[in-house]
Amino acid sequence: MFKKNWKIFLVGVLILVGLVFGVMSLIPSIRGSAEFVSDFGAKKELKSSEGRTNVLVIGIDKREDKYIQTGTLTDTMIIASINPLTKDIKLISIPRDLWVVVEGRGSKINEVMTVNGLEALKSTLESVLGIKIHYTAKVDFTAFEGLVDTLGGIEVENPVAFTDYFYPKFGWENEECGVDIKKIKESRLEELKKENNEATLDDVAVTDSDFPCRFEVLNFEEGKIHLSGEMALKYARSRHSGDSNQGSDFARAKRQHLIISGIINQALSLGVLSNPSKIRELYLSLTRTVETDFSVNELMLTIPYLPDAKNFSVGSAVIQAGGSENPGSILVQGDPDLYQGLYVLVPKESTSIVNFVNEYLYSKAADSLESESP
Repeated sequence: MFKKNWKIFLVGVLILVGLVFGVMSLIPSIRGSAEFVSDFGAKKELKSSEGRTNVLVIGIDKREDKYIQTGTLTDTMIIASINPLTKDIKLISIPRDLWVVVEGRGSKINEVMTVNGLEALKSTLESVLGIKIHYTAKVDFTAFEGLVDTLGGIEVENPVAFTDYFYPKFGWENEECGVDIKKIKESRLEELKKENNEATLDDVAVTDSDFPCRFEVLNFEEGKIHLSGEMALKYARSRHSGDSNQGSDFARAKRQHLIISGIINQALSLGVLSNPSKIRELYLSLTRTVETDFSVNELMLTIPYLPDAKNFSVGSAVIQAGGSENPGSILVQGDPDLYQGLYVLVPKESTSIVNFVNEYLYSKAADSLESESP
């Protein structure tokens, strides 16, 4: 089913899936066959709860296994909740360090799919969030670059200028950068022996920061910026800014939401959707980029909303942690002694997450959900 997962998410393609696949079905000459809609049968409706269709979107990485940066953990998960009647899309980012218990085993949420499978991740999130997840979609982030470039790039309104001095170069993970590792260790050993006279070179550690060629410097100015596929991916992934407010996973999640809006806005521009050649490019890109459990019939149900798609609003929220400096946070860091020595996030109160998510999506709190199942 799923192969390797990685640190990127992209929900904007969900909107493109419905729009482009729908338009493709209306222009059979582009694809040259009616087989695309071969599973048409009885009329269907999109699955929903109280008018909202909730989709779990997960980023995956199909690059070669030899690269260290190709991970097996689901580090970015976003719930995209769509209400076609009120014309709004709401996005919720799930922090990868959130602690959960699955089949009696505790772990971070980003390990669940690798260890227990997609259905376990889906059911776990339904329980944690207190909502029904109707569909899932996996997005190959390597093809994401091509998708953005097919759109001619995107524009986002970057709220704060920031610089990331340690953005990892893909494929450079093992480069030694001409560094004399033994010399570095010998130098550090002298300092270490001041505390432990029996220390040896084996006790001296080297870190990624000792190898500067493994990284590149990224700089993003405040205000409206135009991003190619490559730069959009870097903007969404960056999390090592010297600015503590921009160097966190929570800041990265917010930037991902900006990317989503940029993709949607560009895809819905008149120049894209009125151009059969561009639609075909998007279609081909999407078939390589997205796998979903939406049926073709269900995707076709998005067609009636196409003329009004520009009027859909897009909101976003992040389930985040913080102390007194962030009074709106609903998570706190768990005591490492209680969680296998790991850095994990846990809810402040037992109903904190369920309340937050349901108030955001449905305007109701956990106490009104006791008689309902997610």
